Amino acid sequence: MIPKTYMMEICPNVKSNAIYAANLMKEILNISHCKACLIFPKSAELETVVGLELMKELRENNLIKIYKLPNLFFSLGVIILILKLRPKIIHLQHEYAWYNRSLTFIPLIFFSKLLGLRVAVTMHSVFRKPKVFSKKVSWKTALEILKQNVIRHYVELINRIILKKSDVIIVHTLQMMDVIKTFPYSRKNIVVIPHGSDTKCSGHFKCNDSTLNDSLCIRTLGYIEERKGQDISIQIMKRLNEIGINAHLHIEGDIPYSRANRKNYEFYNYIVELSKNMENVSIETRYFTNDEFRTKILSSDIILLPYRRENREQILSTNASGIFSTAIGCGVTVVGSNVPAFISTISMKCSKLTFTTIEEAVDIISSFAKDRSRLKLVSSCLKKIAEENISWEKIASLHWDVFSKL
Repeated sequence: MIPKTYMMEICPNVKSNAIYAANLMKEILNISHCKACLIFPKSAELETVVGLELMKELRENNLIKIYKLPNLFFSLGVIILILKLRPKIIHLQHEYAWYNRSLTFIPLIFFSKLLGLRVAVTMHSVFRKPKVFSKKVSWKTALEILKQNVIRHYVELINRIILKKSDVIIVHTLQMMDVIKTFPYSRKNIVVIPHGSDTKCSGHFKCNDSTLNDSLCIRTLGYIEERKGQDISIQIMKRLNEIGINAHLHIEGDIPYSRANRKNYEFYNYIVELSKNMENVSIETRYFTNDEFRTKILSSDIILLPYRRENREQILSTNASGIFSTAIGCGVTVVGSNVPAFISTISMKCSKLTFTTIEEAVDIISSFAKDRSRLKLVSSCLKKIAEENISWEKIASLHWDVFSKL
């Protein structure tokens, strides 16, 4: 008997993962014509976060039902829907920042396996932390070490359960797979599917931002936090100013905040101080919707993403960048740090766009400022790479190949 609902897409995260889930589901339905449902938390303002056009397309598709469940009882609500709809495949959108604070993920996997359902999990980022040691013996230091090691074991436990119980794990890069294989109970059923990109996004977005006096418009988009490297962007701009490059830098994004960790606000204050008296640097801190981000991208000459490689304290971690994927899908040049998520997509198919030092970044950007025709050529090259390798149609097809074999 074929189940009424073939696939259940579950997205506990209401921001970037919601955008990913919505785009993926839209294209999977175009390929498979199966019946499916898409589940979000009730707090998700989907038209705002995901975008009016995309949500309209999904709501008008009679193959899919969209559910919004109360945050507090999200896991229970999903279990009730599983019992009611009996889908063949459960696909969970998984994010380190999300499961690090909640055990909601685990009962869903156990319950799904109890009913004999197939479970696929997309891990958008992967972290593995080492044990924390210190030669200091004060009680305060001891308590901090204990706290860090408890968190480490907690995250490790959840990873073990996910890796052991899931039928397939989907990651975005080979480097993510390498990190996963360091965990106990790592499985052979790990599939690499790149982060998708809307390669048709430029049609219905109006760009109202204007640059000054033909100045090169550079943007660093994303959460304001140290690992995103906004301070590196400012240092790059200082060097560009010194060599007389006419450019403006716009740093834009929200500030992640929790009571336990105020470092992001400290970092924000640091970059504000760092950019003091720099008239060609602006910083705007607020949450941008998916549509707003794409409008910002389309009104830029260069998207600058100087992400830090997180190898401090020997932390193993990898993630993908939705901003990077969106930018090249829009045909906008990206200059970024030498991280796996960028290199694995660009490969050797486009001219050198990644850097390891500030001077290398300055050389790349100044070459574009001196020869604007190169910007157009590189943008076309990146657009072609996106269309051929990471369009949502391509990514959905890769997912469907995986799901159909479960």
